[in-house]
Amino acid sequence: MVLPMENLSAMRPGNNLLQSSRRKEAFLRNTIKTLHYKVMKLEKDLIEARHFANHDLLTGLANRGLLRDRLLQSINQANRQGKQVGLLILDLNGFKSINDTYGHNIGDEVLIQMARRLIACVRAEDSTYRYGGDEFVVLLPEVDGIEGANELKKKLLEKLAVSYKIGRISILAPASIGVAVYPTDGKNQMELINHADENMYTEKTKSNGFYTNNSGRHK
Repeated sequence: MVLPMENLSAMRPGNNLLQSSRRKEAFLRNTIKTLHYKVMKLEKDLIEARHFANHDLLTGLANRGLLRDRLLQSINQANRQGKQVGLLILDLNGFKSINDTYGHNIGDEVLIQMARRLIACVRAEDSTYRYGGDEFVVLLPEVDGIEGANELKKKLLEKLAVSYKIGRISILAPASIGVAVYPTDGKNQMELINHADENMYTEKTKSNGFYTNNSGRHK
């Protein structure tokens, strides 16, 4: 009995090795492709994790952890270049009453809209932060003294005095703003933040939104 030529070719050891090699190559290509996909996903997840660790989930603004890093960088740069750093701390007047009257969903929407207004008011080189609750911070890495900081303060006060429109609800929530300038008002991060914070609460005592909470701290 004579076998067909194609069957004879299939029985040759060289062909078997070639087919086995091609199967292994295909398997390795698929494995590499799968690993590449997994590595890309891990890198994406890592970037997202770092973002969420440094940003507020509600407003999308940077948080106080990132503020500390950037404020320190700005102070170090100011020391090298002989410049000044501005810091503004903002607090909404009577924000607790907004939550009590309309609920936290409406209160959250006010904070989201406030964050958008802050971003719209600052320069590209400035940065905005949610410091906690209804407190926000604007960092000016380079500012022309207290005059420059107060110029932005005036702009922000006007912008934040406009009522917030949420559905059919119109809410007035003006802000109190404290200002500090490095190195005049503080020699380090905490001194600068504390000065701006005290300045802000002094301003708040002049507003209709002044009250004292259970801890004795003004709001």
